[in-house]
Amino acid sequence: MSNPNLCRRQSLPAILLAIGASLFLALVTPSVLAQTAGKGNISGTVNSKSTGNALQGAHVAVPALNRTVLTDNTGHFVIYDVPAGSVDVVVSYEGFKDSMQSVNVDGSPATLSIDMQATDILVMEKFTVSSVKEGQALAIT
Repeated sequence: MSNPNLCRRQSLPAILLAIGASLFLALVTPSVLAQTAGKGNISGTVNSKSTGNALQGAHVAVPALNRTVLTDNTGHFVIYDVPAGSVDVVVSYEGFKDSMQSVNVDGSPATLSIDMQATDILVMEKFTVSSVKEGQALAIT
């Protein structure tokens, strides 16, 4: 037959461990939840409206948070730890009109699909136009 005192001694460390773990979780869990509560991620893709091609290297910004990320080679981006609420996302890419969209961050991931419109204006480097008169051309040859 087993000794009842022996059973109590073996279960006492297990009970103390369970109590310690419960106290630890009770103290740590609220602070972890407070750190992550009210934050979410914004993810999405940036494509050309006319061709449907992904735009690699597009600047995706949240001006209110002073944060900017670049799209990867598939046009995908993620902005982490965005505070809850309505947030404006501004996307810019050389040769395309800037795009702004508002998104509501509520703790769950917010997803955007942004189609950029190409600009009609072509910006060129400075250049010089010159010509050679017929007489000068004959003199040079």
